[in-house]
Amino acid sequence: MKSKFIVLPILLGLLVGCGTTPTPSGDPGGNPPEGGNSVFHSGEGVPSASIGKQYDHYLDLTSKYVYEKNDGVWYNKFSIGSDVLLSSSVQSLLRKASPDTNEEIKTAIANTFYSTNISFDYYLANGEAELNKNIEFHIVKEQSYLKSYIGGNEMDIYYRVNNNQDQYYIVGMTDGFINVDNPNLYCSLPFPSLECTPNLYYGFQDSEVGGFAAIIVSKLGYASYDEETKTYSISNITASHNGISYKGWNVEAGSSEFSVSFKLSEDKKYVSILECNVIHSSVGEYLTNDHFKMEFHDFHSTTVSLPE
Repeated sequence: MKSKFIVLPILLGLLVGCGTTPTPSGDPGGNPPEGGNSVFHSGEGVPSASIGKQYDHYLDLTSKYVYEKNDGVWYNKFSIGSDVLLSSSVQSLLRKASPDTNEEIKTAIANTFYSTNISFDYYLANGEAELNKNIEFHIVKEQSYLKSYIGGNEMDIYYRVNNNQDQYYIVGMTDGFINVDNPNLYCSLPFPSLECTPNLYYGFQDSEVGGFAAIIVSKLGYASYDEETKTYSISNITASHNGISYKGWNVEAGSSEFSVSFKLSEDKKYVSILECNVIHSSVGEYLTNDHFKMEFHDFHSTTVSLPE
């Protein structure tokens, strides 16, 4: 396994950026515009452009990759799922009365972590009591803007996928876009997927269930609900995998344990805040007691203007 003990603090200390505005227009592929809850489709192989509407999701039963449809195109951003995402009969074992059904919660989690149009703030404690490392992240389809406020340094980084090649541009440090040739970026930053950091850096992936979001969905039946704070909590989630390999970043087989708490947005369409405590990670004991928080916003109304 590649060494990770200084990657995340250093890269987050270097990095982050922003941009928002109007909701994307209808689907030029001739599909109905966004409306109501997103639907999860499934099938063997890559999804056809003829199925689904704006912001629907699709699970490839062969590869286990999860796609979201945006302006007629199905995008996969390194999200791994399983049949748990398709089931509408997740156990209803919430230990306190909740105004939301498990299906609504599942849809909100999918809408958030598989989104092709969303922004969020990411805070990291690195075993400390205070969430003192902050990045802003804004994503639209296959381009994104990252801004970091860490260690007194501020940095803007732009990302894009160009002819199937991941590229980045660090303002003031690179002369335009250059190809990503460092796999550390895929575990340290939420690019190209919101799940990259929990999946690759912490090893939060399960061979049977999938990545971070799918694991949470699989444990909804064990969530407790706090009526006063409107917060769902799931304690001591365990996940095991047979090894992870993504674009040059390799994680040996192992297991992890973590706890999460989250709130839904006012309209119940996405997760507004999620916090995670790292109890154990086979990636390294130095990750024990890490704590991170993600605050999501500009759902389906994020824009990113890449520099030339």
